[in-house]
Amino acid sequence: MPIFLDRHDLKGLTAADIAEAHRQDLETQTRYGVRFLTYWFDEARGNGFCLIDAPDSETAMRVHHEAHGNVATDVIEVDLRPSRLSSAGSRTRRRPAPRRSTPWTRRCAPSCSPISSTRPP
Repeated sequence: MPIFLDRHDLKGLTAADIAEAHRQDLETQTRYGVRFLTYWFDEARGNGFCLIDAPDSETAMRVHHEAHGNVATDVIEVDLRPSRLSSAGSRTRRRPAPRRSTPWTRRCAPSCSPISSTRPP
């Protein structure tokens, strides 16, 4: 199934509010064949993102609508395959970019799949 990343405008809500909404998504997801993988919430900016395994974006938003009514303002399909850079013949290696601290916090219910990064994809 495709993977989707959605963005929510969550100004005025707290981390506890978002955790409850995610719990409600998890309770509703199986009726639609959807799997909410994880989410991120930036309380200072009032933005939230969900990573969702779903047949299509409409079905994913149907879960949000039924669970708590907070449907995303934007949804994109994410290609999780590793990208291939054309570096044939190149022997130079790039140094990884330094890690930056971000205001993003990863919030995930115990049933979510682990994701190693705390930054949104």
